[in-house]
Amino acid sequence: MTGAFCLCIPLFGPCGGLTIPLGVWALVLLRRKEVRQTFDLPTATLDIAEDAEKRLARAAALDASGDWDAAIALYSEAGAQCPEYADYANNCIEAIRRKQAAGDRN
Repeated sequence: MTGAFCLCIPLFGPCGGLTIPLGVWALVLLRRKEVRQTFDLPTATLDIAEDAEKRLARAAALDASGDWDAAIALYSEAGAQCPEYADYANNCIEAIRRKQAAGDRN
């Protein structure tokens, strides 16, 4: 909003007053309800995605160390928490289950 407002002041923009229409357009656009709402969404979504990524990283470490039950639990939580990671988490769980089945046969 501040940048758009500054564009409306001829002294702050390049080329004198040529930025005034751009500033007015930006102010009108930024005042729309749906545009303002989009600025509120990413913070919560990012927190959830970052938490899910941390769970996935921890699950991968547990998988590598052989703690498969704990890894499966974390993969399940991450997939449930963040739907865009669900396919990846399910694939990892299936890979661990194959490892467990192969280990049981030996």
